[in-house]
Amino acid sequence: MNKIFTRTLAAVSAVLICAGTATATTMPKADIQQGRNYFGIGLGGPSLSLDFGLTNKFSLGASASLNYLWRYAGGRNAVTGYQWYVPRFDIRGLYQFIEGGSNGLSVAGIFGIVGDPSQAFGSGDWGPELGIGLSYPFTPTITGRANLVAGYGGRFFAAPASGLELAFKLQPNMELAIAANGNGDLLGLRIGF
Repeated sequence: MNKIFTRTLAAVSAVLICAGTATATTMPKADIQQGRNYFGIGLGGPSLSLDFGLTNKFSLGASASLNYLWRYAGGRNAVTGYQWYVPRFDIRGLYQFIEGGSNGLSVAGIFGIVGDPSQAFGSGDWGPELGIGLSYPFTPTITGRANLVAGYGGRFFAAPASGLELAFKLQPNMELAIAANGNGDLLGLRIGF
């Protein structure tokens, strides 16, 4: 049993060491690269995201989530007591102020429009989101991110683009992240294309 554990640990370590720099998962990232586009899947929300690196300083993206899918509906459904909610979503842009590269802190401004028809965090269906995104590569395969983004409801971790994540590069165009973000994700996978 000990040999199997040792070999498995060695194989996982070798894959992580040989992989390139980590990039992103379901929330937007401050470390922007021109021509690098990503499709993200989040579990816990669930959510989907799509981001396009238009220049080395600017990216455009969107996300949608069903994180309020099972919110209690006060007996509206006599069988389950739950109601189906329309997805929460955002359309956002990021402008990178500081490029940290593979060794330093990257900082970007985040701005966009957020919609939450369930009205869980605000008084309307549409509103602005504005904040800052930070990205720091701890190693070539592990990157930490913190996005502090206030949505129209005024709560920093309420906007879909907000959150914390620790991302692990699995392959050159694939990353797995442990996250707590505004879309309700706990685990995310991002694939580059």
